[in-house]
Amino acid sequence: MTGDEATRGGGFPSIPVGSLAEHLAEDRRRLALGDLWWRVGVVDRAGLSAGVSVDPARPALARARAAGLPVTTRTTGGTIVLASRGDLVWSLVLSTERERPDRPRLHAYARLGAGVQGWLERSGVDALWGEPLRESDDFCLLGPRGSVLVAAGRTFGGAAQHRSSRALLHHGLIVRRVDRRRLAQLFGLPPEVLRRTTTSLEELGLTAPSPALARQLAAALESFAPNW
Repeated sequence: MTGDEATRGGGFPSIPVGSLAEHLAEDRRRLALGDLWWRVGVVDRAGLSAGVSVDPARPALARARAAGLPVTTRTTGGTIVLASRGDLVWSLVLSTERERPDRPRLHAYARLGAGVQGWLERSGVDALWGEPLRESDDFCLLGPRGSVLVAAGRTFGGAAQHRSSRALLHHGLIVRRVDRRRLAQLFGLPPEVLRRTTTSLEELGLTAPSPALARQLAAALESFAPNW
């Protein structure tokens, strides 16, 4: 569901489903327009995205390409994210012209992600936007910077930002089913580290189909929109 559709009412329309590259392309297009916009979508195939400053020759990206996984460079920061089929993506574009000086949006991960946290709480999951776990220099959700979505000390989501002259893009990913085997292969992380530090919506008890979960998240984002 998108912010455009929410303003028209009429319930929840179909959730956009596509590749990570397609979702990121729409984020870039909307950031260029600079108008208030938001949406929730579902990833339909595995792929990776790399932060804007990540060297394309990084070993994890080379391994991904060798395995036939598509790699997209996003405009936001951070390192490398693996998205799998069924993962949720969410995006906000907020005009900088209406930003209050006493409520800056840059690095406001907890406030801009409050709708995500609120949805999880209503679903029985005690989660928060917490400090980075600093277990990997390559895998963004276990990286050294930013803020990650954490439940019981294990991460299952993250967010990144890009500020232009007109607007701020704040977007994130929530893991539906964690693929620890593929994470170990791509990022060279020991299995015991991945068991200790990663989780997913399914492991936390949210097992409804991804489009249904996305609609719930969309409703939560809409309810928290006045706080952006």
